[in-house]
Amino acid sequence: MFNYVYNNIVNNYASFEGRSSRAAFNYQILVNILIVLFFGFIAGFSMATTGIEVTDKVAENISNYIVSIYGLIVLLPMLGLSIRRLHDMNLSGWFVILTLLPGVNFVYLIFLMVNRGTVGTNNYGEDPTDTPLGTIGINNPAPTAGTNVTPGSTKDILSK
Repeated sequence: MFNYVYNNIVNNYASFEGRSSRAAFNYQILVNILIVLFFGFIAGFSMATTGIEVTDKVAENISNYIVSIYGLIVLLPMLGLSIRRLHDMNLSGWFVILTLLPGVNFVYLIFLMVNRGTVGTNNYGEDPTDTPLGTIGINNPAPTAGTNVTPGSTKDILSK
């Protein structure tokens, strides 16, 4: 999972074209949450073990700085991933502006996480579930009885 997310960030760092699957989006969200929790834990742990008297406000500020720097690092890749996820649903990338509206942004995030993309080719490119990640069944429906499932046969399964 981490290799997939790392490759997605490195290979598509500032790419706003094409499509991304639900799995790519959900894995990226999960990894970002885990990294932020890890940074918070490390900041709190380091404050507790140094023996230096620090106020809770100082520890909170240090943790906020670390998380803010991480947020700036992943801002562009997450923006690109969100736009490619919208493209997967055959929607314009401009809908990403909805993230600026308080309250709507949470609904928007859930929408991107659970809504299935367009099956087959759409206005923005080929179906991203034809990637190696998609062939293990994360985005694909379960094969019907009597269907031969081999790597790369995702299109055959989806067309039935």
